[in-house]
Formats: sequence, C-alpha cells, structure tokens
Amino acid sequence: MAPLTTRQRVVQSPPPDDLDGFPVRHHQEAVYRAARQVPWWFCRCGDCRFDIDSDATNGFGTLYAGTDPVTGVLETVGPEMAERPITRTFLAERIVWMLAYDRALVLADLCHDTAIGFGVTNELSTIVPYDVPRTWATVFADHGLDGISYRTRFSTGAAATGVALFDEAGDHDWVAEVYARADDDEMVAALRARHIHVDDVPTSAAMDLIA
Repeated sequence: MAPLTTRQRVVQSPPPDDLDGFPVRHHQEAVYRAARQVPWWFCRCGDCRFDIDSDATNGFGTLYAGTDPVTGVLETVGPEMAERPITRTFLAERIVWMLAYDRALVLADLCHDTAIGFGVTNELSTIVPYDVPRTWATVFADHGLDGISYRTRFSTGAAATGVALFDEAGDHDWVAEVYARADDDEMVAALRARHIHVDDVPTSAAMDLIA
C-alpha cells in the first residue's frame, strides 16, 4: 500500500484547550434507536465512535440514536450493511425505540457553521480508529454537555442527524416507546427507497429442496 500523501491525510485534530463558545443545539424532540435488547443503553466499551474514555472520572457512557427512525436504524445496521446484504431476519432482531427526555438537551453541534473554527471537520464523524472522536466526546462531557449532534456515517440525506447522548454508563430503566419493528413493511420500504437492498426470506416454495 502506498504511503499517505498530503492530499490523502486526515486533518481532524484533537480538541483545543479552550472550547468556550462552542456552538450548541437545544434538542427536545424524541430520538430513535434500533436495539436488539434494552432501549436505554449508554455504552462505554470503547469500540464506538463517541464512547467516553475509560479513564474519565464521570463514569459516563454514550447512547447512539438518530433524529428520525430510519437514521436510527442505519446507525445500528450500517457496519453490517456495508459488508453484506441486509435481510428481514437480520432486521427482525431489532426494535426501533422512541426515546424522549422531559427537558431540552444541550448538544455540541458539529454541523454548525462555526464548529470549523474550533477545529471540527466532517472527518470527526467518519474517521477510524476512534481515538480522536472519543477524546472530543470526553471533553464535551467534561464541559457538562448532554451529548453531540452530528452527521452520521451511514446516512447521506441532508436532514439526517445522529445524536450521541451522555449519561451514567450501562442500562437505564427509563420509559421508552416501541415505534416499530425494524423489519416491518414501512421501515423496509424506507430503506429500499434509499436504494438499500433488503432481502426477503425465501419461502419453501421458492427453494429447491434436496433430499
């Protein structure tokens, strides 16, 4: 593999020392998360983009969701979608939950025009590994923000927005409403409208059975 050239290099840097005046977004609408198990799960495994650094003292984790149901699904199935066709069986393992807070959340707005002045680029939502994004998340949490509003890696629509929310790591027994099954006809149609291929499970009549 050829070495990175100047044109290919990643330019996203860690956060600056001073984040005073960083643009924020006040969000009070519901968010949507597709999950196989519990709806309110704040991850701190270190394998996700905006996980809080494990040595941070606040004990926070990060919940990943979308501001619309389809984005919430894509945030969950995106890595698998990039590697293999999505099937209804795969989607059926997930429930789309609608999650809401009783107050407006104050989120660091990575999509704001002035975020670039603090060193934010769109690479913060796409680069791997996640060391730099996790450093930004830890600093935002330390500044008392409720989370991050960002352009998701697997949604290309102009209005598609992801949210990474901070709270005590682990499961929370908070109120959550089932919005849909991820494999229901409406959700599958929405994915197919985005030219995402979803395979139906073949019926026995459609298969050649070999003794």
